[in-house]
Amino acid sequence: MPALAAALARLMVSGDERRRLGAAARAHVEAFRPERILDHWEALFAQVTR
Repeated sequence: MPALAAALARLMVSGDERRRLGAAARAHVEAFRPERILDHWEALFAQVTR
């Protein structure tokens, strides 16, 4: 837990790091938008129901 507390403390004082991590999170979540993964899910369910 000390490592987590230290990391959170660094984030509290670093606006640049918070912005960088926020931008990275927004970019990462784009890969999981429904219009990008729906075909994959439908193919998976089609295989499972055979």
